[in-house]
Amino acid sequence: MECYKRIAFFILVVFSSISFAADSHLGIVRELADLGPRVFGTKVSIEAAGQIRNRFILMGTRQVTLQPIGNQKGFNVVAVIPGLIQSKQIIIGSHHDSVPGSPGAYDDAGGTSVLLNVAAHFRRTPPQYTLILCSFDGEESSFEGSISFAKSLSAEDKQKTMFMLCLEMMGWKPGTPNIQTLKYDLYGRSEQIKGFKGYGLLTPAPLTRLILDSAQVANIPFSHGDPYLSWLYQIGVRISKVRFYGDDISFQFSGIPAVMFTDSSFSKFYPQYHQPGDKPENLNEKRLADMTRLILTIIQRAKQEDFGERIDSKDQQEYLTLGPIFLTHNMMRIFYFLSLGILIWHLIRNYGYQILTVIVLVEVLLLTNLFNHYATFAFAVFGTSIWIYLLLEWLNVRARWRNAIIFIPQLAVAAFALAAWQQHFLYGTYITSIDFVFLSSAIALSIFRVNNLKFAH
Repeated sequence: MECYKRIAFFILVVFSSISFAADSHLGIVRELADLGPRVFGTKVSIEAAGQIRNRFILMGTRQVTLQPIGNQKGFNVVAVIPGLIQSKQIIIGSHHDSVPGSPGAYDDAGGTSVLLNVAAHFRRTPPQYTLILCSFDGEESSFEGSISFAKSLSAEDKQKTMFMLCLEMMGWKPGTPNIQTLKYDLYGRSEQIKGFKGYGLLTPAPLTRLILDSAQVANIPFSHGDPYLSWLYQIGVRISKVRFYGDDISFQFSGIPAVMFTDSSFSKFYPQYHQPGDKPENLNEKRLADMTRLILTIIQRAKQEDFGERIDSKDQQEYLTLGPIFLTHNMMRIFYFLSLGILIWHLIRNYGYQILTVIVLVEVLLLTNLFNHYATFAFAVFGTSIWIYLLLEWLNVRARWRNAIIFIPQLAVAAFALAAWQQHFLYGTYITSIDFVFLSSAIALSIFRVNNLKFAH
């Protein structure tokens, strides 16, 4: 009799696996959303963890565990797929909890469906590097699950981890798939986050480059931060504290390169976010399938030599600048100081040490200080303004409208920051008191120079 039970169980597993392989992303989303709000610490959230664990097992994933959080208030689901090279690993995570009153289809059953379909892809063919696939609980409750998991990693585990991909809010058709390379506020919603050391963290350039290149290879429309305001976004988030966190924060502050994937952005934000209307019918199967294909492309194209020693959090602040343009901190530094050298040489050679030259050189010194902390902001905003000013001087443009052109970079960032603040997307600033003095002085000198001084020819 026992033998028949085993055979029946084997047949059930086989047919369930076949069913899963043919199952859609939306099928997974509906299954989780049908449970209702999956609030951390409730039986429903624990039931969701059990369903996800069973799906991993039925698809043939052998190493699946439920990791308790706190006093077993909830559980992370952790699946391990050994790679051909087991000395390196990639962590991919979503979260299965939701806020009270919301079925959480977009946030984050959609991301969980992508996570499970990534696992299904490697049922028969192992990945190049070991994959750690996590469905976290407690993301909506100050990242309890991902913090617990990150703290459980040994120093060896962290060194083995090339990067972490956070799958957050995806599948909304009107949105645009993107990555959010953000500077998080250390003193925001979570008391536990305050226990981490570091500030102003950014996604390292090699990971950003890998993702953007992979999107091109996979022929998937993709943006960096925002589909319409990408450049302003890249500048704005580097001087502001961001309110919207993801589970990637737990890994960033643990010294592991991490990035958030979503298809919501500043200019295109999901209207049913944390609302009762966050239902499966708002999601699109193709959008979820495309995101799965992108994640698989990233996994296949990742090279361990691009991800060496962990970067200390202070250095990370400068590590990524304008993303697709300046992809490494060293390149940015060389380009910046080369530009300053050319500017100084030109001013002294052609105009001597008149008062205008001195003022411009003082501005350069102030901007160089800002560059030491805010490379993108100093170079792209004020550096661009100086070069626009010099160009107009060389062309001998004296019309009053030139002032508006010169200050376009500053005005654009100011407008972006104001709009973001009004939408409660940003608040505060990372600029210190002394940086604020230097910044104000540079602006004042710039305005005085443009309005009152001219080169003596």
